[in-house]
Amino acid sequence: MPSILIVDDEVTFAKNLAKYLTRFGHDVATAATVADGLQLFRSRSPDVLVLDYRLPDGTGMDFIEQVRATDESVHIILITGYGTVELAVDAMKAGANDLLTK
Repeated sequence: MPSILIVDDEVTFAKNLAKYLTRFGHDVATAATVADGLQLFRSRSPDVLVLDYRLPDGTGMDFIEQVRATDESVHIILITGYGTVELAVDAMKAGANDLLTK
């Protein structure tokens, strides 16, 4: 099963999503900031990254740029409560594979 890293500052959302994905056999880790997420990303090398757009210490776009500089294979799903067509286009250009609205 693919390993998954969830980076979202809404702790309840992240915990519930992690619990749900774990039921299907996924190895799931969570982080609430860009800094913590990058540290976990480097140490765990997940197959899938579920990433919130707005984080306390940066944006999901910042995270995507740093990840894509070293890893082209990870599948990145950007999630946001503020979805727009412009954001979707920018996210895909930055290297996200999917954009979901919360």
